[in-house]
Amino acid sequence: MKMILVINIGSTSLKYALFDMAKETQLGAGLIERIGNQESPYTYTQMDRNSTKLMIDTTYGYEDAIIQMLKVLVRNDSNEEGILEDISEIKAVGFKTVHAGKLKESTILTDEV
Repeated sequence: MKMILVINIGSTSLKYALFDMAKETQLGAGLIERIGNQESPYTYTQMDRNSTKLMIDTTYGYEDAIIQMLKVLVRNDSNEEGILEDISEIKAVGFKTVHAGKLKESTILTDEV
């Protein structure tokens, strides 16, 4: 199974979708809003289940949001409903963010960028 995780970061939000490229299907999606707050709404959906809504702490910003996203996606002892058995199942990550006008096209992230 070749998983692709696509992330879109806004000024205070993180949206994502997880795809199984072998089957050409979307497995799940999520939205974390008001990043930077102790009470940030997080809505996620697994395509074969109902949406789940919870409040999470993203006081430290996007790092907290990404950690929470991965906790939801990966199955473990405290999360039996995760989509992935292990994070290593993700083979590629597409990432979109608005950059302060310096980049004009899709760009591979490097140390210089």
